[in-house]
Amino acid sequence: FHQHKDIIINLGIRDNLDIPKFHSLQHYLENIQNFGTTDNYNMEMFERFHIDFCKEGWYASNKRNEKPQMIAWLTRREKVSSFQSYL
Repeated sequence: FHQHKDIIINLGIRDNLDIPKFHSLQHYLENIQNFGTTDNYNMEMFERFHIDFCKEGWYASNKRNEKPQMIAWLTRREKVSSFQSYL
């Protein structure tokens, strides 16, 4: 994968490959050697973040120039959450 990942970026499919799953792959061998088997390794938390922060933000946008709308949606959501913690 790592030998050919530049193709994905060069074709414009993605701007970068800063994806938690891919980053975690770099550490598996070392962690297995140091700590043994990979029991309880899962990406459920990251998958949940993707659903909450990307998909819901996408649905809240009008699907045109969506990134700024998604960022504004997430910013508002964070402010509401912060405000609720003071109540």
